[in-house]
Parts: sequence; structure tokens; C-alpha cells
Amino acid sequence: MTGDVLRLKDSKVPIIADSLKQTILKEHEAASKASYGVSAILSSAGATCRSRSEGLLSLLSEESSYNILKFDIGSCVYIDFNGSSHNIELDSFEAPKADLLMPFSAKLVDGINQNDSRRRALVMFCFAYFNVIARSAVMLSIDHHGFDVLAKVPQGDILTNPQYHWKEFRFTFKEPAKDAEDFCRMLVGLEEEGLQTVKSCSGYG
Repeated sequence: MTGDVLRLKDSKVPIIADSLKQTILKEHEAASKASYGVSAILSSAGATCRSRSEGLLSLLSEESSYNILKFDIGSCVYIDFNGSSHNIELDSFEAPKADLLMPFSAKLVDGINQNDSRRRALVMFCFAYFNVIARSAVMLSIDHHGFDVLAKVPQGDILTNPQYHWKEFRFTFKEPAKDAEDFCRMLVGLEEEGLQTVKSCSGYG
């Protein structure tokens, strides 16, 4: 993608700042109305972990002096897995829709990783869905279609040479998650299915 970076007029700054304020207010409102399960994860996140819009709060200070830049797209080329280039028509771009999940992604990831029981659930996921016995696991990232986990798993024969290395695993939802509530609901669904698999393997299912 190529184009020009343009500095917007100073008269545009208050409009952008007001838009950011509205976004932050909507996020706070969504967080305040979240279910107990979602709130518990969000509140478990570290104090330094902030949503993307919260990181922009300093820009809304009246004493702050800043410029707003706009990227004006000139051309766009898509390179496929074969290395072939394809020009993308600029009029095929669509305005982005409001994302109700990703503003909370950092807090959800950190909130899960800060809790021992939730991290043990990630270890269980590795066994239930990949038949891998992990010593430890952390959540790397989330999106509307699932999440990525980094797990410490055996390398080679665990009995004769108990060496471990970190390996990434991808867990996919059956349907896209629309927001944080949806994501946590599907996460619980995967956990329930995983526990049933573990019980069946142990003979208690």
C-alpha cells in the first residue's frame, strides 16, 4: 500500500478529539454493563494494561499539543501466496465497522494470564484438543474467530529426555464472537467441551 501522509487542519482536531471521547465513553459503558464473568477477567488485568482508547486519553487534555495525520491511499497491491501481485481498486475499500471486541483484547488476554485457574484451563485445552501435556500455558492473542495459546510442551521422549520448549496452538470458535461477552461465552463453551473430553479419557465421562 502506498500513498501520502497528510496533516489535517487544526480545525479538525476538536472533531477527532470529541470522537475519541465518545469511543471511550462507549467502552466504559460496555464494561460497566458486562456480566460477572467478563468483569472478573477485565478487573484481573494489571494496572498498566489499558484498552487502546484509554491510551489516547492523554491526547484529550486541553493542555496537550498534537497534530493529526491522515494516510491518503494512492495504490494498493495484494501479493498472494504464490508471489503474484494483484492491483486492488481503491473504490473497493469499505468503511470499517465498529469493533466491539478488540478494544478489550489486551485486558482480556492479561486478565486470563494473571489468574492461575484460567491458565490451568489453557493447559487443559492443550490436552483436550491437541492431546498435548503442557507444563504451563499463556494466552497470546484473541480475535473474533478464536485465540492463540503459547504452551510449554515436551520435546522428544518425556521419560528419557524431559526437555520442554514453547509451542503455539490455535483454538477456533464454531462461530465468530461479536463482542467480549460473546468471546467469554464461547471460551466457557470450549472449556466445558474440553472437560468432558478429559473425563471421557479418564473413564469418568
